[in-house]
Amino acid sequence: FTIYNYKKTQQMKRIFILLIVAAATLMNNACGKKDDSNSVRQLNATEQKLVGKWKEAKIIQLDAQGKEITSEVKKCYSFEFFANGKGNWLLDEDAICQDGNNWTKRSIEWKVENNTLILFNLDGGENYLKFNDFGGLEIASINENVFEFYMPVSENIKGFYDPKMDKLMYHYERVK
Repeated sequence: FTIYNYKKTQQMKRIFILLIVAAATLMNNACGKKDDSNSVRQLNATEQKLVGKWKEAKIIQLDAQGKEITSEVKKCYSFEFFANGKGNWLLDEDAICQDGNNWTKRSIEWKVENNTLILFNLDGGENYLKFNDFGGLEIASINENVFEFYMPVSENIKGFYDPKMDKLMYHYERVK
């Protein structure tokens, strides 16, 4: 066994150790945290309050000054807002609520910008309420138990309501 062979053996050991360290580093990076496009986005304060399930309780007709004209108990719709910006728009299966609709659940995506709830990518055919047609729902108030929003009303629908009605406010309550 010569000194030359000894030095060559030592070099081979070093190279072998370097290869093991490099392989371990690569394997560690391969198993590390991935940049997942389905990760939960950061929610603003209003969005954090919305996360949960909300059941429709009543619809309130408001005049141009924002004063209540009438209110009607209504319990057909619910919203589920998940922290990942997805959710569901639900229609009660009760025959009164169906009123010609043939669905009970639609997937949605949602976000809040400038006090406006924006719902998009509603699945299913024609939507009873085309939320995107008017850019979103203005949030009237939200707290731990109550969520209210204004629904713009087109001229062709106003005929079904009080002539003094300027807009509708939907009152939802958190489902415990």
